[in-house]
Amino acid sequence: METMVSIARSVTSSAVVVGCLLLLSTPAWAQEASGITGVVKDTSGAVLPGVTVEAASPALIEKVRIVVTDGEGRYNIIDLRPGTYSVTFSLSGFRTVRREGIQLPTGFTATVNGDLPVGSLEETITVSGAAPLVDTQNVRKQLVASRELLDTLLEKIPGVTVSTDMIVGFPGETAEDFADTLSLTRAAQYNSMFSFKYSPRPNTLASKRMPDDVSGDEKTARIVALQSLQREIQTRLHERLVGTTLEVLVDAASRRREAEISGRTTGNTVVNFPIPAGSEGRGPETWIGRTVPVMIRRAGPYSVWGEAAGTDPA
Repeated sequence: METMVSIARSVTSSAVVVGCLLLLSTPAWAQEASGITGVVKDTSGAVLPGVTVEAASPALIEKVRIVVTDGEGRYNIIDLRPGTYSVTFSLSGFRTVRREGIQLPTGFTATVNGDLPVGSLEETITVSGAAPLVDTQNVRKQLVASRELLDTLLEKIPGVTVSTDMIVGFPGETAEDFADTLSLTRAAQYNSMFSFKYSPRPNTLASKRMPDDVSGDEKTARIVALQSLQREIQTRLHERLVGTTLEVLVDAASRRREAEISGRTTGNTVVNFPIPAGSEGRGPETWIGRTVPVMIRRAGPYSVWGEAAGTDPA
């Protein structure tokens, strides 16, 4: 019996020793790992899903640990070694923000929040929503130009025209955001605009992570207001063409009048005009693909009407 007790004590002692060795072989940082957590917002205070957050440090074996913010703009990077870190926040359409010199002692979770300014608060050639919402549908490229450049184009290039695309009612779009869109439209005086009410598009960050929180009625009210303003702008711009002669590339027969043809100017303005006199027996197809000088007589919000200056396609 004493021998059995002695053996049992020996086995127990060995197990304790082995257990102690296993504990000692585990790195101290793994027992009390550190972390970095926080919330990312834009400068208006709206949370930003889909932001790439990179924690970099020489203390990391892989050098950089990458996560993405969730639907509430939150992120959490765990199991970090103690050391000095930099944290970088990036999202297409916003300026990249870097926080450096973050000290992580053992067993400490640092809170590092990010506030991302929009990549450019200047006027844009193509606008896909109000400033804080630029590119959140994961558009690959956005051509951004300053208001100064836009003014220079209008001054230096006679007849240059500028068009845009607008989406209203994007998730998170406030009344103030929409007022900014109207203000931008008044300032830019776009020659044409393609505008739409937001609807979720499959396989985009917006549809996955951003709630469609603008009501259908509000979207309708905003698109009506925007299109009404743009219609007034286009009417004024077209009225300035009355009395001028423009080169028009004929591309179709008129959909309303059998004896009329239609084309576009170099600025993409739609021009309707009668088949020139002296071309009896020649249908609209005779003129399609040809450039015709047209004197503009009347203007509307979406097109102008004029008379050909007697060009013969033969």
